[in-house]
Amino acid sequence: MKLIYNDFNEATNETIITIADRYGRYTGKAKLHPNDTNNYIVGGTIAEARAKINFYKSRIRREKIRLQTLISLKNEFNFSPEGITFLNQKIEMHKKNIKDFETAIEYQEQYIKDYIKRKSELSKKIKERMDKNK
Repeated sequence: MKLIYNDFNEATNETIITIADRYGRYTGKAKLHPNDTNNYIVGGTIAEARAKINFYKSRIRREKIRLQTLISLKNEFNFSPEGITFLNQKIEMHKKNIKDFETAIEYQEQYIKDYIKRKSELSKKIKERMDKNK
């Protein structure tokens, strides 16, 4: 996975990040809070996490197709015991991959929530100190 596009639009306070792998491109967007004007780092961090979520969702779709193909193959044809064992291992591997990608999505979603919360708390403290020093 690599970064292929990164843009911060000052007029709209929107950041767009696009990452890619050999299967496709995945874009994440973030529109900054009005208090975070021109802070492209905040928008970039959130947009990148959203792009990763899109990447993981795409991976889940591909894994589900592979899983369904293997299950159909197993049900349609007669295999030797070794062949069945091999197919069962592959099926379990794809099930595990799906769970791992779902966990990665949950992590990225929680990361965004935590990041916004920390950023908000920090902004609040800075504002309090500025008001105190007036």
